[in-house]
Amino acid sequence: MAIVGIDCDVVLNDIPYRIDISSWTRRDVVDFAPRGATPAGASIAFSELGLFQTLSQVDFRHGFGFHRFTDGMAYERTAGSIDTRQPDLAMLMTQPVSSETGESIKDGGINFGGSWYTWGSESGSGVRKFTPGGAGEAGSWASVYSGAINNLMTNGTNIFVSPTSARIQKSASGGTDTWSDSGIDAASIDYDNSAIHGGYVWFTERGKHFLHYASQDDLSDLEGGGAADTAVVKVGPPGKGVQAMTSFSNALYAARDDGLWIVNNDEGFIARRVLNFSTEVHSDNFNSLVNWMGALWFPIRHRVYRWTGATLLDVSPPRLTDTFPFTQYGNFKNFTARGAFLYCSARTNESTYTESILAYDGVGWHKLYDPITDGSGTISMLAIDTDNDFLWYNVDAASDVTGYIELQSLTELPHANFKTSGTHSLFTSYHTMGFERVTKSAREIMLETDNCSASSPATTIVVKYSLDDGGFATLGTVNSSPTQVLQFSSSVEFKKIQLQFDMSTDDTDHSPALKGYHIKYIMRPDVAYGYSFDIIAASDGTYAGLGSNKDAEDIIGEIQTARASTAPVAFTTVLNESKTVYVSSVSEVARARHEDNDVEHRVRVSLVEVG
Repeated sequence: MAIVGIDCDVVLNDIPYRIDISSWTRRDVVDFAPRGATPAGASIAFSELGLFQTLSQVDFRHGFGFHRFTDGMAYERTAGSIDTRQPDLAMLMTQPVSSETGESIKDGGINFGGSWYTWGSESGSGVRKFTPGGAGEAGSWASVYSGAINNLMTNGTNIFVSPTSARIQKSASGGTDTWSDSGIDAASIDYDNSAIHGGYVWFTERGKHFLHYASQDDLSDLEGGGAADTAVVKVGPPGKGVQAMTSFSNALYAARDDGLWIVNNDEGFIARRVLNFSTEVHSDNFNSLVNWMGALWFPIRHRVYRWTGATLLDVSPPRLTDTFPFTQYGNFKNFTARGAFLYCSARTNESTYTESILAYDGVGWHKLYDPITDGSGTISMLAIDTDNDFLWYNVDAASDVTGYIELQSLTELPHANFKTSGTHSLFTSYHTMGFERVTKSAREIMLETDNCSASSPATTIVVKYSLDDGGFATLGTVNSSPTQVLQFSSSVEFKKIQLQFDMSTDDTDHSPALKGYHIKYIMRPDVAYGYSFDIIAASDGTYAGLGSNKDAEDIIGEIQTARASTAPVAFTTVLNESKTVYVSSVSEVARARHEDNDVEHRVRVSLVEVG
């Protein structure tokens, strides 16, 4: 290869050339222009007039499970109790109230006669009646029926108890010693699921594929003869019991672990299978079946499904972690709904599992509370008390606990009863600003908040950050609203950044609220240069004492070959620097016609450095 400065000025694609030295230019070709940033779901752009760009997030309603910032209204996860369900708002979740301990488990609950009743399948559970206390108080409980109970239901006129291996009982008051036999015979049938549909009260029989029904308010026409019931409806072939049942879209639906059946009154109460899960049989299938927002919702194995009557859709929560082995929710059960949200319990797949209360609005999943964090026990009940606006839960563990989360009656916003201890954190998705491999430099973060104060009450948000999957460092504390800017001690550089917001309060009536954050940053891409210069293309011409033995046509052809190369080519600069480049453009200008009729050219060549 020729050496520049001896017999040539540059070398391109291993060919030496003479250039017009005065035309030599080298410049930075990396785009460094400031831009505005528009968060997903927003109608306005957050822009900066200076050098820095802005990345913004002002909503969190699309829920957890988004590790990369691919959804401007989502985040990675929460720890503790954070409510992200509301528009333009993340805040502390209402803390649960422990209402009863030391009693046997509760499997479900219903409202009747202005009171709340629960039942449990253990021998000591029975039926218990709750009397509320003051705001945030535990209230009191009393036993109104003893023994193991399969089910408790009401048609508004009476409340009905389904004892294990005993005749169904009714009461018009729900009080102690007010129970009497129901049905047309004394047979002991284990009724365990119930529904009201088409003017009938329907019951399933534990472990059987039978449906029994009655039309009288006191169930006086309910037959208890099992298969001998002349009005029995058989759901599928024998061998599997009906797991759940509900009214939906003018029909009764009954589910077994191998599918879903419709029982249509127009068809003479004949059950017809509409969904077949016989290849996915699992004990968790259809442990819950809820009619909500124009669809049926239920679990199959460790997934959550939505069925409209025509379309089946998997709506399971995304995974919680971004590295293998992934943490994922499963064991979905205890489905219940109120207003804009479906609630359920779910368990992580960790060996020491966490069992959580989740909320789903049809778009995003949100974690509200972790009743179990030590891998022991299970949530046996999740139910809505419409009289008191409570979300009840029961933990079946070494120490049973019954508690409730207060819900507001006129809004889905959290009730003002917040935890004053513990760690409650929101972890954002990690931000690459759309350029995974480009180094960024951040100067500050602006926080939009409500109700942040340093004292009286102390409601604060501690902001932390992680660079390139490293540990979290504290940036500062937000203790004033509506806006506060936290600056890095010095500009930080990163490929990706993740934020953590730790929310705390010292007053149960007040919570800090995060409305949005704006990261001010600048791109710092690897430097790459572009080159441009004029190559002299002339036959036997001289320039600066250097000669050429090629004619203009030859030189132009060589340059065009380099321009057409799909692979980068070697380049030696006028300073004898070795580079790898693409020829980005070529242009020719005729300068003179020589005596031998040869036309001398100047060939303008532009190069872009690779890497």
